[in-house]
Amino acid sequence: MNGTDLSLAYGGFSDASSFNNPYQNSQPQQQQQQQAAPNPDIGALPPPQISKGSQSHSMPPDAPYNPPAAMYAQQSPNAKPMYVPPSESFWDRIALKKWEVFKFFVMSLIVVLALSLDKLVTHYMTGYIGKSFLTENQELLVRFAYPASVILLIWLLKATF
Repeated sequence: MNGTDLSLAYGGFSDASSFNNPYQNSQPQQQQQQQAAPNPDIGALPPPQISKGSQSHSMPPDAPYNPPAAMYAQQSPNAKPMYVPPSESFWDRIALKKWEVFKFFVMSLIVVLALSLDKLVTHYMTGYIGKSFLTENQELLVRFAYPASVILLIWLLKATF
């Protein structure tokens, strides 16, 4: 090989035995090689050394965590739990659902109102058709006008609100 060995220049593995065992401490070998053969391409700056204080923060500490005894002294074996869910009765559950019951009541009133208006309009339309002298086509148009006007009324209410 011509030129500089890359393992010496960049601090890689120096031989095949250390390459096969990556857990072997190869730092003393690298330091010996760098001291023996200085590299003119890199310059006079030594390679950066990693101190033990600047290692990863994800490493656990050497000593295990021992919680203070006062923390365990506060807890007793017969201690009650912090939160006990209340036992709800039937009436409590009904009281919690009063808004849903109110909405159901309002919806039922709307249905009753719609049915009563339908009966009212049907009564007066039948009286009008029976008393007036309408042709078959005119009577058909009057009968179709009622559901069409209901749909139009719902459409207008939906568009405005």
